[in-house]
Amino acid sequence: MKKIYLLFVMAIFLFLQAQGQGAGDFRSKTGGTGNWNDFNAWERYDGINWVAAISGELPTPTSVTEIQTGHTMTINAIGLVTGNLTVNGSLTYIATPASALTVSGNVTVNASGSFTSPSSGTVVTHALNIGGSTATGVGGNLVVDGIFNMNVFSTSGVVVTFFGTPGNTISGAGTTINFYSLIVNKGTNNTSILDVTSVITIVSPTTTGTRLTIAAGTFKLSSASSLSPYYGEQVICQGIGRLWLNHASALVQRVGSGTSAV
Repeated sequence: MKKIYLLFVMAIFLFLQAQGQGAGDFRSKTGGTGNWNDFNAWERYDGINWVAAISGELPTPTSVTEIQTGHTMTINAIGLVTGNLTVNGSLTYIATPASALTVSGNVTVNASGSFTSPSSGTVVTHALNIGGSTATGVGGNLVVDGIFNMNVFSTSGVVVTFFGTPGNTISGAGTTINFYSLIVNKGTNNTSILDVTSVITIVSPTTTGTRLTIAAGTFKLSSASSLSPYYGEQVICQGIGRLWLNHASALVQRVGSGTSAV
């Protein structure tokens, strides 16, 4: 009877350990700095155990990926992908060359985590795609309870694009949710909504241009965010885009001269 009880306890333990993981999921392997495109920086779940990734094994669009607490991972190339992404450690971009990560799902930055642009350099074309890579993609939320800053260094930035038909949100208790440039490209009309329930900031342009592009879908500002993403005369929404101010203290305005049109 004692042996049966022990086996039962072990089975429960293994079951609980397995919850939340699926074969093909990835997590950062070491506490040092690792590059996303280096298999040596990852562990892969094989359905039973976490094992060191081997050559050719990197996160895929269906992988659930975690940057563990105390670990640092660098996005260092274009064409990098993952499914749902959780950041408990540090995730940042390399200064050069321009690099891109596409997340086919949600991005969650927990209280211990930070997701940032490079701290040096002059590249402003790094990319973070949330919800896939097309307007009719899977969609994804951004949840920030830690730090999310896509313009740490003034001359280096990450363009964040929200894709996908489903309605999604930007939420969380994080005090830093800062965008260099934000693009909404959701669905085939304005019924797909990106609802911003947390206070965010967008870096204002210093010359003629825009840092908020609503190509498709609705950008719904449901927080007391004050944004100045336009310089001079700009078109705020494209043909199937919509801007919705859903908070008494929400503000979207321009800097510089000229007029803006919806």
